[in-house]
Amino acid sequence: MPFSKKTIGNFQRAVSLFQKAAPQKRDNLIRRLLNGEYSLTLTFWLFCLSVPLAGDLLFSYLLFPLLDLSRAKDCTALVIWALAIAFYMLIANIGLWRSAAKHPQPTLSILGKAASVLGLLAAAAYVLRWYAIWMLVTG
Repeated sequence: MPFSKKTIGNFQRAVSLFQKAAPQKRDNLIRRLLNGEYSLTLTFWLFCLSVPLAGDLLFSYLLFPLLDLSRAKDCTALVIWALAIAFYMLIANIGLWRSAAKHPQPTLSILGKAASVLGLLAAAAYVLRWYAIWMLVTG
């Protein structure tokens, strides 16, 4: 039995109402950071400076003293932490670079890109720092 035009119109209207009422899919925070969609200021101060600093303080002063580096499980936790923070800093500094590339002021754009390069070097130094600590404690 074919549907009338009125029934089809009501069905289409109901579908459009349900689509509007459905929660919209939010963009992923990491994807937005990686694409440089946040402002240069927010990306630098929050994602590239505050979050890694808070993470390092939490790990260095609260969790690291609890580790027994003579056990393989605790050594693995140290390696995973160092690699995770390096991976996060890679994402944050790529986002900083892209955010700086979108910035309208050329001076701040250059400074943002320089900060991104320095942040990547700092991430590498951070991994080397934890590797050196691990070698000193276990060796």
